[in-house]
Amino acid sequence: MKKSTTEQLQSGLGKCQGIKAAIAKDEKLLADSTTELAALEVSADLSNGSTLGQLSKLQTIVMVAPKRLAARREEFSAAKKTLLAECGSFIATAFGPRYKDLEGRAVAKVEANLKPFFGEEHGLRQAAYGTKELSALEPLKAQTFLRDADPEDAMRLAQELLDAWHAAEAFEKEYLS
Repeated sequence: MKKSTTEQLQSGLGKCQGIKAAIAKDEKLLADSTTELAALEVSADLSNGSTLGQLSKLQTIVMVAPKRLAARREEFSAAKKTLLAECGSFIATAFGPRYKDLEGRAVAKVEANLKPFFGEEHGLRQAAYGTKELSALEPLKAQTFLRDADPEDAMRLAQELLDAWHAAEAFEKEYLS
């Protein structure tokens, strides 16, 4: 089944957010367990079986959690690289062409309305780009190319692209319907 235009980007962003949340949860577990273990090591009743079980559990967490965190961080790094590639693909195959289409349709509509007032093509084009319609489209232009993107920026960039896609939908409804 073919995914919607934004679905793959949303899916990749969701995966990164999920991994990031899992890392935060594991970091908290490790910090809490380390603190609790340190306190129990000096104050625990070593003849109490449940205390020994708790000590054992905390030692296991403190021993295993750093390796688990390292693996999750590697997974997060790979997911961000994949998401950045998905952003580039989204721009090339969906958002960039959509922006060009919206811009072309908006220019044609505005120029048709302004044509009776301008004798020359150059003046007409300049006037068209000064209208509120094309000014409203201008902020979306920045999302039509990938600027020296770093995988660390992938989540922010994906969210900006999704927001720009929704802004393009709103532009189309407001100005081109």
